[in-house]
Amino acid sequence: MTADHTAPRPHILIVITMADIGGAQVHVRQILAGLGGEFRFTLVTGAEDYLSREARALGVEVILLDELVRPIRPLADLRAVGALKRLIRQRRPGLVHAHSFKAGLVARIAARLEGVPSLFTAHGWAFTTGAPLAQRIIGLALESVICRLCAGVIVVSRHDEALARRWRVGRDDRRHLVSNAADPVIQSSRPNPVNPQLITVGRLTPVKNQVMLLRVMRRLADNVRLFIVGEGVERQRLEAAISELRLEDRVILAGEVIDTGVHLAASTVFVLSSDFEGLPVSILEAMSAALPVVATAVGGVPEAVVDGETGFVVPRRDEVAFAARVQELLEHPDRALAMGSAGKRRYTAQYTPERFLTDMRRVYLGILGG
Repeated sequence: MTADHTAPRPHILIVITMADIGGAQVHVRQILAGLGGEFRFTLVTGAEDYLSREARALGVEVILLDELVRPIRPLADLRAVGALKRLIRQRRPGLVHAHSFKAGLVARIAARLEGVPSLFTAHGWAFTTGAPLAQRIIGLALESVICRLCAGVIVVSRHDEALARRWRVGRDDRRHLVSNAADPVIQSSRPNPVNPQLITVGRLTPVKNQVMLLRVMRRLADNVRLFIVGEGVERQRLEAAISELRLEDRVILAGEVIDTGVHLAASTVFVLSSDFEGLPVSILEAMSAALPVVATAVGGVPEAVVDGETGFVVPRRDEVAFAARVQELLEHPDRALAMGSAGKRRYTAQYTPERFLTDMRRVYLGILGG
């Protein structure tokens, strides 16, 4: 389908709490970059960071709302609803598209109050298996109500689709499965056979449980290195654990890296130790670089990583099994290479931006009446 440049583009207001680099933000950037010729986007976010800069570079209007904060803060959240309500009334978009739990709550309420249809993308449900109990209870209670307010809900994995059906969150006829995608990594894996490197990419947060990877490293040979890409609240804890476990010469905290391709290409295995997930874009990027993956079997991870074919999935927080699977790939480089190649084929078949944008376009036009 080609855009009709003689007609005005439908206006979509995209709302996301934080603009720092992460899977949801990469997902939004793909929408802005890939569908900007067909839809007019305005990005609303809580602070200046990666996504707001990328949006401006794409010619997208960016509006910063100080009231839009990540933690649950009732007074700030009410102010955020009011601010978004005023903005929607001024701009009158055809659709409000909210991303992730917090932005999803305030944006859907504001849109409903102004009579504008809303769409919500759940980048992993707040009530998913493995999340803290209090979060699961509150998340389920809120989503059971709020999902009924919107014109559509997007889930990024079959796991999240099944959760929504199980707990009757939202209407089945308004739920859409649109799997995440990753921009392809141009460089394919060319690992160092003498000093193999593991790599993980993600925010340094308790959810990602990178501390477990440090314990895994203690079970591997001294020549194995771990490259951790990301920034966040867990940095000090990780630094302390690296010192305590005497891993200073084997673990690198690289901070935020926008283009991870070179580092993926230099690695032997991609690892992810999360306690819960939606469908991690970082894994899809690794697969596009022909890297085998060892990851915890949470959320949509087992949908992307076919156990024994493109890598291995292991139970959550099982560092013994995790280390054993990594060791297996390090000891059998031919098998690691074959798994990486299989992963790249799987990425090409299912997780490209082209497939993702086709699915997103269909959802947008279905709600907008195109």
